[in-house]
Amino acid sequence: MEGDICFSYTPIDDFRVHNASLFTAAFLSKYYILTNKNESKELAISALNYVLNEQKADGSFCYWSEEPESIIDHFHTGYVLRHIHTISEAIKVDVSKYLKRGLKFYVENLYDSEGLPKFSKELEFPKDAHGLAESVLSLIQLYELCNELKSKEFTNRLLIKSLEFISDNMQTTEGYVVWQIRENKRKIDFPFHRWCQAWTYLAYSKFRLEYENRNVITY
Repeated sequence: MEGDICFSYTPIDDFRVHNASLFTAAFLSKYYILTNKNESKELAISALNYVLNEQKADGSFCYWSEEPESIIDHFHTGYVLRHIHTISEAIKVDVSKYLKRGLKFYVENLYDSEGLPKFSKELEFPKDAHGLAESVLSLIQLYELCNELKSKEFTNRLLIKSLEFISDNMQTTEGYVVWQIRENKRKIDFPFHRWCQAWTYLAYSKFRLEYENRNVITY
């Protein structure tokens, strides 16, 4: 809508990428909690509204703004849903209808028949380490909402499937996680630190905290 904003990747471009803008908005919403500066809150709300108004009728969010051919993939959708939730919790705005639509699309279109993350709406492969990690992070943060939409058993199944696939198929004997497994089962054995290792360790640690401290997830 007119008056809303979308943060670009850098000060010298005008790329309107939803997840990147919401990363900034989520930071600003947390900064508002610490400082109580209304400018941060207003910027976060404006960026949030921009993305919410870009949600498709089926609940999905494209990677790019106003781009017909933009991909709808797993990990960027996860980013968007998590940040919408983070911002709404920080600045106390009701976005439940957007989150419910988005999460419904996410779990019904971005997982395969076995319960594993698909790369995108159209493509089951490659199985990407970052996508698997994002599956865990998104489902943990939106755990209660997913239970309401589906069931606790459904949510747990998706969580465990992602974690087990990483440990059984992607983690090497050296300890690192490979980048991708392609459709022909060929592993792209490259230990990206930021893209694979860091996000996988974050997913493992988040799951452990939820299971051991809050005990909301059962095997």
